[in-house]
Amino acid sequence: MPFCSNCGNELKTGAKFCNKCGAQMGVPDPGACPVCLKPVTGNEKFCVHCGASIASPVSNQPSALHLSAAPPARSTVTPLTPSPSAYANPHVLPPAKQRKKGGCIWKSLLVLMLLVAAGLTVLYFLGDEPGDKPNTSDLAEQGLTGTDIPGIVSIYDSVTEETITETTLDTGDPQQAAESVEEAFARADTNLLKQMLTPASREIYKEAFKEIKPYMSEYSKAFSNRKLKISTPIYSLYEFTDETGKIFTAEFALSDDGQWKLVRF
Repeated sequence: MPFCSNCGNELKTGAKFCNKCGAQMGVPDPGACPVCLKPVTGNEKFCVHCGASIASPVSNQPSALHLSAAPPARSTVTPLTPSPSAYANPHVLPPAKQRKKGGCIWKSLLVLMLLVAAGLTVLYFLGDEPGDKPNTSDLAEQGLTGTDIPGIVSIYDSVTEETITETTLDTGDPQQAAESVEEAFARADTNLLKQMLTPASREIYKEAFKEIKPYMSEYSKAFSNRKLKISTPIYSLYEFTDETGKIFTAEFALSDDGQWKLVRF
């Protein structure tokens, strides 16, 4: 059995390192047994001490030089094929969804109608102030321009104002006021029509009542098909058409006494 030359520990046959001290076993001398390291003669093929073959271990053991000089095995690396998504442009954003414009248009129209109604209401109340009443003489010179009734021609002749007989009317809402105006036109009652007008509107139309009277029945038929287009707490607008399809409007507003009055027709 071989022994460690460093610590004398008994080693296994063919051991390259000592299992006790870790010393490396050296290459045996040409005149020693490669197994038990005991001296042998050069002509012997087997060790006389342990019987191991003397020539085979030396010739068959590869040298450290040849082992270190062996070329490394060539490794084959398979290149990775990028997926098509890797070439996608990172700066391209997804298409934006188009927003529906229908809702915005209706909202804009509603806001516009409310602004128009508010403006007309302000003009109505400003017109009722004493300093804003129109001059009667100027209206007589310029002729009538504030009516939409077909067939009426501007006049310059002075008309004697009829005495207005005041009657009690309940026009607490726009519908009641519109029904009273329809009744006045159906009966050709100019006094009732004057009573339904606001003070400012009565001054504007005072010169036209005589010429309005022949057309009041025809106006009543058209006004009976009226439709409410704008309705606010203080302003309402009705729209109607005559037999020819011409469109007319009638505007009502809430007065200071809580009654609805006719502003323009």
